[in-house]
Amino acid sequence: MAFEHQTTVLFSQVDAVGIAFFGRAFEMCHEVLEAMLAAGGMPLHAILDGGEWAMPLVHASADFKRPMKLGDRITIHMELAEMSGGSLTFAYALLGESGDLRANVKLVHAFIDRKRFKGRRAPKEALEVFERAGMTLP
Repeated sequence: MAFEHQTTVLFSQVDAVGIAFFGRAFEMCHEVLEAMLAAGGMPLHAILDGGEWAMPLVHASADFKRPMKLGDRITIHMELAEMSGGSLTFAYALLGESGDLRANVKLVHAFIDRKRFKGRRAPKEALEVFERAGMTLP
């Protein structure tokens, strides 16, 4: 099951041609990650404010299919695509109002122990947050 979030392409996100600068797709997806964590009962600030673990981004990729223009309403579907050991991959589909695919984004996060800054397995509480937000674990 996917987590879904809607956003609008803002003036501050477009370039001189009037389309969203490519890096904005990653920002939009991170916005969805933050919304998913909050929906699961653990907003990002709770993780960053002294938790024992974190999940920094270690890889990002995107395939752009159609431009996102100023004022476009974008629906973003987020799925937990892969999980192995201490890393997980979120897959995002950015869709226009008619359901047309604008971009596919993949973001890979690694779980780390914050004190040692070393990799670790996914903490049980993180998996519970994902499940409470409606994400299906692979």
